[in-house]
Amino acid sequence: MKKVAVFAAALLAGTIVSAEISVGADGHGLVNIVDKDYTKTEYDSALGMDDETDSPDSVSSAEFVGALHFSGNTEDEVLGFNLDLEYTVTGTDLFGTETDDEGNTVVTSNLALSDEAKVWWKPADWFLGQVGMIEVDDLRGSVGDWGVGRRDVGSLDEDMIFDRFYPKAGLALSFYPVEGLFVGATFDTKSGEYDTEDFFKHFNAGIGYTLDALQLKFAYFGESEDYYEDYKGKLEFGVKYDINETNLVELGVKVPLWTDDDSRLDAAITQWLADDPDKEIDYNTNSFQVVLGFQGESDNLVYKAHAGYMGCATSDDEITFYGGKLGYNPTLTVDGGIEIGFEHFALGATAQYMFMNNSTVSKTMNLHFAAAEIYIKKDIVEDCFVFAGVADEFSFTEKEDTFKQTTNKVRIPVGIEFAF
Repeated sequence: MKKVAVFAAALLAGTIVSAEISVGADGHGLVNIVDKDYTKTEYDSALGMDDETDSPDSVSSAEFVGALHFSGNTEDEVLGFNLDLEYTVTGTDLFGTETDDEGNTVVTSNLALSDEAKVWWKPADWFLGQVGMIEVDDLRGSVGDWGVGRRDVGSLDEDMIFDRFYPKAGLALSFYPVEGLFVGATFDTKSGEYDTEDFFKHFNAGIGYTLDALQLKFAYFGESEDYYEDYKGKLEFGVKYDINETNLVELGVKVPLWTDDDSRLDAAITQWLADDPDKEIDYNTNSFQVVLGFQGESDNLVYKAHAGYMGCATSDDEITFYGGKLGYNPTLTVDGGIEIGFEHFALGATAQYMFMNNSTVSKTMNLHFAAAEIYIKKDIVEDCFVFAGVADEFSFTEKEDTFKQTTNKVRIPVGIEFAF
């Protein structure tokens, strides 16, 4: 790690000596004027429990995120750097009673690195070397979300189709030997001490080839966190087809790699039931996934959509667990967004539906989640607009012969987004 830091410092020093520096900024602000949850839980009378209803008062919330982007390169564009900083301010219950000791609304703020903090070296068109906090997006999925938390009730994103290479403190090597071909590898040191046996936990590598409108890609992603000794990362496969210049379709498949079935099944259990929080791992890590994405635009219309299947990483239909058995636990997700522009404003809508099944030998638990939002958007100046909408999120959870729970959340978001 020290060698990497020294090398990066030397490159940065060389860059600053004769560099062209530029600064950019962007951000967004959001106020949820209404942010209300209504939850109702009905327990089975055979359990001796009464019905329970919880309907808290409506609260408001706000968020502002501003980002500064610094970049520079030498006159010959062989050496360069990028540095992204993000400042976030959040507040809750703006018009209510949640205050600090001095009677002020509770507000928190944070300044941190955001996307990248790197030094790069490009001695030839066919090679790019980077050191630091790096985003490598040559293989990443293309169909993103609609603007989560602002004009989006919750959709899948680019990484659900095909992950980006994103070392937080490491090295990235990218090769472009012939037109359309990408070969890349990254190595991350963010987990601190490691030895030779752990190399592939910190290593990602991939290849992609684009021919006209078609791109094929494949990658291995190591797992640098020590969740399970027998978890060896995942393989990802992807294909993207550009229907025309503004419309595309993309498919991604993720396969987790395990060397021991017992550990894999144990991971599937803790993932769903959080039996051991120290071993609980991300669903995106420990699941087989297939995600299809569409996006495009035509005249004054813009749209995006995803359809995905995710299931626990188990090949066994029955898993022993405290005298019961845990099933395969599939999750199905469909989402979409559309926006239509008019002369002075635009109308948009987003929606999502998710179904999750979690079954045992004696009980079946199903979760249904549905949400929708409509909004109106108005440009103020170039790259700056305001919006206002109404959103509703509904979930229904049912465990056989035990309980039923419904939750309804209503929001009225008003916000601004800008870039310059």
